Amino acid sequence: ILKGTKLIIFDSLRDMHLLDENNSKDAQSLIDYFREFTAKGITVLIAHHNKKESFLNSKDPAQVLRGSSAILAGIDSLLAVEKFKELGGRIEWIIAQAKLRQGKALFPFKVVFQEKDGLATLTYEGEVENELKKREKAKEIIKKILSEGEKFHSEIVQKLVPFGIGERTIKTAITELKNSQEIKPRKDKNKTYYSL
Repeated sequence: ILKGTKLIIFDSLRDMHLLDENNSKDAQSLIDYFREFTAKGITVLIAHHNKKESFLNSKDPAQVLRGSSAILAGIDSLLAVEKFKELGGRIEWIIAQAKLRQGKALFPFKVVFQEKDGLATLTYEGEVENELKKREKAKEIIKKILSEGEKFHSEIVQKLVPFGIGERTIKTAITELKNSQEIKPRKDKNKTYYSL
């Protein structure tokens, strides 16, 4: 290692070894390897991929980390990054701090990458905790509404609007509840009805 090195980046973890990430013994040997660097005062940054599911649909971004739990247990900090939206040259990412051994954890926040006229910019757009909380709140209210009986889509929207929840958030909450099979859709002519 070059003298004076302060940071080493491994991109990605999968490409730098032949071990089984799902095996706790193999995962631990990877962590021990990285600790040799940190013991010398070198910060190690590792790019690692999630499982296929999205952390935006999970309450805990650490749950979608690929491999053995020994990986999560062995690291000091975990920043989960997921593409939220892409339109033209504008890409929105949500960054969530799923683990921090020391210091104060951050709320999830949004950054925007934009390329225009050959100039690339990365802009911080603030915390998104409220957006994620609203979605979870919407899910709870939808389940409560449906506990009273089957409702069609616009009925659900009308009942949630007074809670300050936007139609886009309601639509996303309904989709997530359908995907997790917590609610059941039923089509009748031009209307979609939902029930528990």
